[in-house]
Amino acid sequence: MIYLPENIGGWIRGYPKSWGQERAKIQVERNASTLAISPDEKFIAVGAAKNIYLYDVATQERVEVLKRHTKEVRAVRFAPKVMNRQDVGYVLVSEGEGVEGAEESEESKDSDDSGSGDSKTLFQWELGSTGRLVLREKPVDIDALTTKALQLLESELTGEHGWNPAEKAMAIIHDDVKLALRDAVHLHERDQFSINGRLAPFGSPTFSADGQTLIYLDQEASCVNLYHLESQSLRHQLRGHTDAITWAGMSPDNTRVASIVVDGTAQIWDASSGACLHVLGAVGGKLWCGAFSPDGKYLAVSQEKPELCVHVYHMETGKPITTCTELQTSINSLIWSPNGKLLAGEGPTSWLALWDPFTGVDRMPACLRSLYPDVKRMRFAQGGRKLLVQSREGTVVGHDLEIDLKLQLRRARGRIIETGLCSDMVGLGDSRLLVVLDRDGFLRLWDL
Repeated sequence: MIYLPENIGGWIRGYPKSWGQERAKIQVERNASTLAISPDEKFIAVGAAKNIYLYDVATQERVEVLKRHTKEVRAVRFAPKVMNRQDVGYVLVSEGEGVEGAEESEESKDSDDSGSGDSKTLFQWELGSTGRLVLREKPVDIDALTTKALQLLESELTGEHGWNPAEKAMAIIHDDVKLALRDAVHLHERDQFSINGRLAPFGSPTFSADGQTLIYLDQEASCVNLYHLESQSLRHQLRGHTDAITWAGMSPDNTRVASIVVDGTAQIWDASSGACLHVLGAVGGKLWCGAFSPDGKYLAVSQEKPELCVHVYHMETGKPITTCTELQTSINSLIWSPNGKLLAGEGPTSWLALWDPFTGVDRMPACLRSLYPDVKRMRFAQGGRKLLVQSREGTVVGHDLEIDLKLQLRRARGRIIETGLCSDMVGLGDSRLLVVLDRDGFLRLWDL
């Protein structure tokens, strides 16, 4: 567990807080590994093994279980806007390996290691205002449709051909039609809502800011796909990269798309036409991830080789305006503060950085500098006022950047946690609610 140094900085009033002081807690499945919160903070989605569990924030009750993936659910993401379509309140996208009912290709059947591949499937879940699956709230009545479909046939067979309604042959017809209809409904749901692709890595946003577009990659990570959620149609495939795409995202005004490639190039695309507007680089080395500024005017890009640094590019000119250097490791996740005044980065070895994106000056609070060995993730909260850091065992520490005071959400000293369980945290950028998955098998809801 990480503890903030007592001799550096003061505490926000009421902190540090320990388990038991949270607003509420929810016991979840032991193998829970990924979280998402709905844009109105009413529901929490938890991926655990092959399933997704939906919980009501107000009551802490489980309201739905979503089952389609055949292997571990790797990620769950809510679209950032509440839907206004009839019956649909929320869209949730999950990523996993395989989906129920999917047919294997001949190549995969013949392969000796077909079960160990890295092929991903995305599934689009449409949820109602209660958090329930819309398909479950308005299900196809298979029994009623079977009876209706067979009325004319049974009438013809009994009236014109002398069949007995109670004979075995009639029951066989009924059972076969019912089974075929059930299979057809299952196939329809799979084909309508499953997508052959994968989410872009290294902190890539899953959706456009308006919640209308899903951004994902093909299986080879060589093409960015823009998928319109409401019409369930593929709008653009952004091609031309010669190496694996490591990051992709759409600008906050939904007009531009950026894609970053490990070979040292980044491309800026027109989101409406799909045309390439700029090619940034090549830098002669590796690029990893990026992040759009909140006003969409700038794009931060992390570089590993030939030099460890982060470039900030002007979107209109495609030219760099700042380069942040003196990194101890490569950066594989970048986050702008909501007010656009700070840029945070984290590396694969838990190294953290915080800069002024326009001068490159280091802005990391002194009390957070000692946390590097145990960091899992970092995020801004309350409109960028607080910077939060989560350790791998679940403890959350942070700093109020406005009043220069620290906070901590932690388990009691000596409290034993189980090994093998995962930690995670989610929250909305301007909210005081923080949801933390701790390694004792509970979700804890904290008011910051």
